[in-house]
Amino acid sequence: MSSPITTIVTLADLAAAVAGQDTDTFAICQNPAGCGDQDFLVRMSLDQLAQFVLAKVPPPPVLAYSYVSTVIDYANRVQNVPNDTVFSIANITLPAGKWLVAGEAWFVVDSGTPLIARIASMLSPTAASLLTDPADTTSLNAQEPNQSKQGGGSTTGLVLPLTPLFHDSGASGTYYLNGQVVWTGGGVISAYGKIAAWSVASQ
Repeated sequence: MSSPITTIVTLADLAAAVAGQDTDTFAICQNPAGCGDQDFLVRMSLDQLAQFVLAKVPPPPVLAYSYVSTVIDYANRVQNVPNDTVFSIANITLPAGKWLVAGEAWFVVDSGTPLIARIASMLSPTAASLLTDPADTTSLNAQEPNQSKQGGGSTTGLVLPLTPLFHDSGASGTYYLNGQVVWTGGGVISAYGKIAAWSVASQ
């Protein structure tokens, strides 16, 4: 079986379609099967060619943005949180789809000078829970400050930002912002913060 013959044709081998001075004009073949010596050619400018090509390009997808959040301010804080107990600060319900979920847990010493041994917060699909290992469905932030916090109301506190997590579900679901504080000594500690989620989808 003989090998196929490949013929290389360069632009220099082609006859000029238009006069040399018409540098912005092309000769366009009107035969979808290809043109021969007897086929009719038309002249088209660069602008006409651009408009023809652009008309064939599909429009970019339309992006739909969704955003939901729950914000708990100091006035509506979870007051007098229990020592060494996991509790929920806020929650949001997400429609079915793909979401990024993030949040912040804010803690404040309302009174006293407790010695805080550990403070933690977590985004989780389970209320009042803290995991001991990383997981795709959770986001955890924990600190061991081991120092006294003088009570000072809304001007004194710790903020634990939580990295975003990815939520993908065919059904709606709820995410919780949970917290925990472990301390010794006298004091009253409260918690507040926010949980938010956003999604981008093509329509």
